[in-house]
Amino acid sequence: MIVITGTARLADGARDQMTPVAEAMVAATREEPGCHGIQYSFDISDPDLMVFHEMYEDMAAMQAHMGAAHMKAFYDAGGPLMAGRPSVKMWVNAEEGQMGPG
Repeated sequence: MIVITGTARLADGARDQMTPVAEAMVAATREEPGCHGIQYSFDISDPDLMVFHEMYEDMAAMQAHMGAAHMKAFYDAGGPLMAGRPSVKMWVNAEEGQMGPG
């Protein structure tokens, strides 16, 4: 499993413009083979901070996602709305598990 998490700082007031751009990309990504989940949201105390979490079956699925036409459209439309590059972390060979007390 490949797990990707990160944040993207948006230009001041760009949230309303970014929302439909991100919604279209997320909807298309959820249809990709090997996508186990994708969520984009905004920080509750910072409306210009977009937070994302993505999970893919393997590196091939993640690479196919990055090369998809809807990703190019996302970067073309959403890139100018970002204030700099996103901060991204990736975990390779992540194992699914349960969290709980003790």
